[in-house]
Amino acid sequence: MPLKNPSFERYFIEQGLSFYKERLKYVLAQQSFSTLSEKTGIKASTLSQYNADIAHPSLPRLAAIAHECDVSLQWLLFGDVEPAKAPTGLKDIKLKEKVKAFKVLDDVMSPTVAALSVVQYKPLKPQPKSKIFADGLYIINTKQGDIFRRIQWQDNDECYLVFGDNPKYTPQLIKSLHVIGKVISMITPI
Repeated sequence: MPLKNPSFERYFIEQGLSFYKERLKYVLAQQSFSTLSEKTGIKASTLSQYNADIAHPSLPRLAAIAHECDVSLQWLLFGDVEPAKAPTGLKDIKLKEKVKAFKVLDDVMSPTVAALSVVQYKPLKPQPKSKIFADGLYIINTKQGDIFRRIQWQDNDECYLVFGDNPKYTPQLIKSLHVIGKVISMITPI
């Protein structure tokens, strides 16, 4: 069914889903609705409604479409997540903003974000050392590699509080950070 509330469209954009409709139309165009219907069990008329943006698929149906069209569900939803599973002809779709993915390997952000979750982030251009980032979730480059953490600017100490959600890890005060991206969405394994 169509999204009647305009705030839903804004939410799609905030969550990095703004171009999923174009990717869905692209994969739906790769085979006939009747062929895809036979493979997925979704009625051809329903697939046609998805293609015309009259209706939106549930997550299980979207997963079935992704599987049968040989693309990853992550790519179908978010775009540039798994390039190896993105269809080669998609260069025709121009995305307005670049989004990258980062696989969380540690448990510092658990229980909020489990290890092996994928977060999407908007890359940031190199910033001067004096730049103060807004409080939030970021990908930070460190000597040990890239990490996913919360940061908060501490005016009194003139440094960042860098921390995760897992209470077994102590927050750190750091004077300067090499922030490479602002996290915009998360995909957590079930």
